[in-house]
Amino acid sequence: MFVMLFLLSFWNIVSTRLNSAAASGELELQAAQITDILVSSRGFPEAWENDSASVIIPGLMFNPHNLEQQKVDAFVALNYSVIKHAFNIERFDFRFDVRDANGNLLSGVGVYPSTDDEAIVFQRFALINNQTRQVLFTLWH
Repeated sequence: MFVMLFLLSFWNIVSTRLNSAAASGELELQAAQITDILVSSRGFPEAWENDSASVIIPGLMFNPHNLEQQKVDAFVALNYSVIKHAFNIERFDFRFDVRDANGNLLSGVGVYPSTDDEAIVFQRFALINNQTRQVLFTLWH
């Protein structure tokens, strides 16, 4: 009986850790893909920033390693739910920030995670108007 209880307890711990690792892996993959789409594509349609109601996939790229300020402004003006739907992340929460070289927040959209949340943060550096900017995308449950 003791052995059976020990095995059940052990299995419970192992399965909890496996589920946590799988969820963390999914979060990491989603955050990486979204960050890459934002900084490496113009979005679809390409001129979505001119009519934000037409956005299917937001992208911020002007040309490689350069983001377009108009696209960034249009992205942070989008409704939180629209962004979640576009990236198919309705069951997650997110935060997107653009910061200057000193870490000062220039623009952002979304909500900040609480200290209890296990958040995945992806960071990229890009030029916006010939200024180096830090682009951060944070995703969590």
